[in-house]
Amino acid sequence: MPFSFTFNTKTTVRRVLENPYDHYHLATLHKLPTPTTSIQVTLLDELPPDSQSEPRTKNEARYGALVETKIERYLYFGPINALAKVLGLNTETFMTRIDTWPSGHFFTIYINGKEKVSMMQGITPVGENNTTEYVVLMIKKTGSFWQDLVSYAVFGLQNKAVGAQDIPVFNTLNDDKGGAYVKHDRPALKFREFYQSWVDKVEI
Repeated sequence: MPFSFTFNTKTTVRRVLENPYDHYHLATLHKLPTPTTSIQVTLLDELPPDSQSEPRTKNEARYGALVETKIERYLYFGPINALAKVLGLNTETFMTRIDTWPSGHFFTIYINGKEKVSMMQGITPVGENNTTEYVVLMIKKTGSFWQDLVSYAVFGLQNKAVGAQDIPVFNTLNDDKGGAYVKHDRPALKFREFYQSWVDKVEI
């Protein structure tokens, strides 16, 4: 089941792209029902060779990670949450595989170990500190009308709502290079190194 949306942001491509690697904001901003301490991020290049599937792009043009956590209560919001409870759609584990290239991401989202949705995100610069974000999702059908309805709402409408929560943050970010960092910032900082390596290729 396809679903798509776009957002305009007042920041740089890099700032939008590094957002998924700031994994603590899933709990603090997006209210993912899990303690921040239970969210684990593993860079794809640091996984044992036999534990990951074939990369979707050549290695030098790819950066990626697995984001995994346990869910303490239902994953859904508002009336969607009520319908999910009636249908018994409890969520115990949540995992996202992120495959990144210098202008976008491909996300594969798993709930309770089963793939539920694939999502492609592309970022286009349209001016200084002005970008357009394009998102296309493919949501897996379950064979049940009501479960498909919940899946469409959760991974379509709710994903769009979650994305909208990031926009006010993007629009107030300062793209300076200062800051104090902690160990949990490592995935985002490693992404910045990857992104800058491609900026340097363009500037040569």
